Amino acid sequence: MAIEIIIRQKGFFHKVPLELEDLTDGHLEYGVMDFGYRLVPRETEGVVVFYDPDHIGRGMETTYEENIKDRIVLRLPDFSTKYDTAMLYEMTKRICRKWDTEEFEQNGRRVTVFDIPELKDQAEEFCMDYFRQIRNFVREDRMVITAALWPLRIPTDLLEKFGTENDAEGYAQYLHACQSRDLYYALPVIYQSRRTGELFGVYAISSGTDTIISLEPEVPASVGLPKERISFFAVSLVSIQEKKALSTIRFEDFIEEIKEDPMEAYDDCHVILPGLSEEKMAEIASKYPGAEMPAE
Repeated sequence: MAIEIIIRQKGFFHKVPLELEDLTDGHLEYGVMDFGYRLVPRETEGVVVFYDPDHIGRGMETTYEENIKDRIVLRLPDFSTKYDTAMLYEMTKRICRKWDTEEFEQNGRRVTVFDIPELKDQAEEFCMDYFRQIRNFVREDRMVITAALWPLRIPTDLLEKFGTENDAEGYAQYLHACQSRDLYYALPVIYQSRRTGELFGVYAISSGTDTIISLEPEVPASVGLPKERISFFAVSLVSIQEKKALSTIRFEDFIEEIKEDPMEAYDDCHVILPGLSEEKMAEIASKYPGAEMPAE
């Protein structure tokens, strides 16, 4: 159940501004989403996502700016974990205390901090109930969920199992396990050739960086274009040691070079590519020194 909470500070004079610390409580992490719905840590310009680093789920969001005094809107997305829900209501209580109020609005209904235990239970039950009935709503074999750090593709059967077994803890642990490792989620930047007008996508793979990558090229959801519109996908091989791109090669050539290496499945669409050594990256780059790219 998506939740929108609006908290207002009463009165006209001597209003107390909210600080970022009031939202994080010294523990929560935060950032903003990039074009691929990947979190850019510690940024606050625009819609800010907050998450608990001990229980990384879907997170919650608000539009933060300095000197907030009148009202703040907090949002929790659908299918949030029980820890996301707890984070939302704990933040709500902190803000209410600071602004000396017991009232707030939730989805257009006026409630108080004393209603929070019941509201929290309702939100958690809604999520599990949806998963129990997920086959009535989702026909695909997997469901794409924008989580706190990056998108997750979760098998529909697994979500149904969480619901049938009323396993809210298992669902929370699954989302945390998917996001708690130090990984880079690779997505292509889409460019358009000034000369030909054709669209092409370029991934960046850096040496020594464990990377989540699809074995088939994909288009970031925010681009809003079918993959068929993209004429060319490539991989830029970036050496951390040399501080430059060694070569840019066709996506299919890059996959051919790495496919024999042991790689752990991340989900049914992605694998985890262990960080390429500087030597391995240089070896691959040397095979494709003049890889053809669309004219810009």
